[in-house]
Amino acid sequence: MIKLRYKKRMKKKGNKIVWQILERPTNSLVGEYFFEEDAKQIVDFQNKNQVWAVNGGVPSFMVIKT
Repeated sequence: MIKLRYKKRMKKKGNKIVWQILERPTNSLVGEYFFEEDAKQIVDFQNKNQVWAVNGGVPSFMVIKT
């Protein structure tokens, strides 16, 4: 079982600013949120509970393709 870390980053898309959640070390884009508080809540939960660690990360069909 690998140790996963989640982090949020701010990204500008056109005229909008979104907060993205990245999963490390797989570099998967897990989610995009308009509010930083929403992204922080997910990041804190995932870092604490490691829900997807037994699967080696979030499954590929659930991540955002870039």
